[in-house]
Amino acid sequence: MSKHTRPVPWWQRVLYVLAWPVSAALVLVDLAILREAALDLLTWIGVHRGTRSAEMRFAWLVETLDWVLILLLATVGVALAVTLEYYLRKGLALGKFTVRLARVLGILAGLAVLGLLARALI
Repeated sequence: MSKHTRPVPWWQRVLYVLAWPVSAALVLVDLAILREAALDLLTWIGVHRGTRSAEMRFAWLVETLDWVLILLLATVGVALAVTLEYYLRKGLALGKFTVRLARVLGILAGLAVLGLLARALI
């Protein structure tokens, strides 16, 4: 044990094991909400386009952008899940786990609420 780490109480270790899948699931929920908000925005733009031929071209564009968005969000999701795991693990070693867990869960929940509000406004 280095001089910067502290002994970890058992309940924090149990909370850490439970926090990892919960935070990963919240990341997935946030990304799904973000995707749906982007698709809602694209649909709104498509409704206000005009001609039938423009609609057909725009439908192809929306489908292509959806697949690109899925690929980008999957990449961001994996990177975010790994980063959150590292952040929580270091917090556990430094004795700051509960503060970091509250911060992570609060940010993820806030992003979900903002995404839902964006969907409601579109």
